[in-house]
Amino acid sequence: MILFECDLDNTIIHSYKRADENDICVETGKDGKKLSYMTQEGYNQLNFLNDNYSQLKIIPVTTRSIEQYLRINLFKNNRFPEYAVTSNGGNLLVNNIPDEKWFSDSLELIEKSIPELKKSIDILNSHKSTQFEARFVDELFVFTKSDDIEDIKNILEKNLDGNTVSVFENGQKIYVMPKILSKGTACKRLYEKFKPDISICAGDSSFDIPMLEYADIAIYPSELDGKIHSDKRKIINDNSCNFAEFICANVRNICGEL
Repeated sequence: MILFECDLDNTIIHSYKRADENDICVETGKDGKKLSYMTQEGYNQLNFLNDNYSQLKIIPVTTRSIEQYLRINLFKNNRFPEYAVTSNGGNLLVNNIPDEKWFSDSLELIEKSIPELKKSIDILNSHKSTQFEARFVDELFVFTKSDDIEDIKNILEKNLDGNTVSVFENGQKIYVMPKILSKGTACKRLYEKFKPDISICAGDSSFDIPMLEYADIAIYPSELDGKIHSDKRKIINDNSCNFAEFICANVRNICGEL
């Protein structure tokens, strides 16, 4: 078995803000607004992988909440991946249903981080730049948006215990994550569950670094070059082509090698 664990946003899918006329919409919001897209080639290649390589298990691994993930349709004919990891590793969906044991184990893993997560909510909600009340996403991590991301990040890092939680920012988005809750930990748990012959991971951001370092084969853009500390195989996109297309083409080549 080959495990293919892939990030979603800016890896397999991209925002409507970057969509071209012929791209395929793969996510629609509650109000009907089209939110995320794939190129036709990337969409067709991903579906080809899913339909033609029985030894390949495609598992999205995303920081999105369960609700946000369920808006996405990656496969034709309303099919969906058998397994998906959401909430930055905290939830495993099996046929789009949360696995209660996985979630229970996640809550146990983050138990020591809870006081700092609650503290971060108080800090965020009292800061003038916070755009909306901080959310405790899927009972696992804290999220909001800020108009002064550098200031609030500095305040959080100064006042929170860095041994139990980490602070991440992405544009105006700010996250406070349990240290143990990472995509790398999720990939380790998936490896233990499925015992694959090989694991391939693809991602584009700091959230993805732990899983890229855990993978047997890591696929990532040149922006992360030098940040992945692993002596395993690395495949780096120089941005000369669409990242999702690059990923799918390389996964197909790897399947052909094995």
